[in-house]
Amino acid sequence: MGRIKKYIRKLFYKKITIKPIIDLVQYAPIEGSYAGGSLAESNVLLVSNLKDLNMTDIEECFRKENAVVAAIRTDGGLAADDITEAGEPLLGPFTHIINIVRQTGGNAVLTENGGYNEDDAMCMIYQWLQAEADLLVKQGGYSTICTVYIKDHSADACIYANSMDLCITGLARVLAGHRIICNGIVASSEVPLMRVMQTAVFLSSKYGQVMAGEVLNLKG
Repeated sequence: MGRIKKYIRKLFYKKITIKPIIDLVQYAPIEGSYAGGSLAESNVLLVSNLKDLNMTDIEECFRKENAVVAAIRTDGGLAADDITEAGEPLLGPFTHIINIVRQTGGNAVLTENGGYNEDDAMCMIYQWLQAEADLLVKQGGYSTICTVYIKDHSADACIYANSMDLCITGLARVLAGHRIICNGIVASSEVPLMRVMQTAVFLSSKYGQVMAGEVLNLKG
């Protein structure tokens, strides 16, 4: 009887160990780095619908991380060819992607006529994530996707924030099996963009991996 109990314990009570950090590399420290030096020598893709995106500040932010950033600005869809074209001047593929979507009247859930907007912000985020995830899965290797939603004070804002939270949580579970870390940020419009960017840099680092599937809320 004792042997049977031991067999049952081994069969049903196996100890499962999970490594919380995929990237086990010990990086050289960089003073003032928000990524602990773990973005050094990597290519970062920034996708955004921000019309006032200040690339000088963005590039300086990643220069401090010893990383290279390329940007795609779009109010609509994103294709794999767009990502490939953005990365042509760079050496090596993109391993980190940061999406920044700002809520505007033009990408609200409903149109001015009261109809459903097929090009609303959430649909745009879903489409971007689909294109990016497909590319990174085919590419293989460790990578990250951090999605930022900058909300306004409209009634749609809460809908988008909750929808993105569920999207990131579900996507993170699937992509983790492909060594892709997925997380996000919901920020109020009062939060300075560079503060949002610095937080996204941390979430894209090896130290932000423990936040996989989480969406942080930043308030001004």
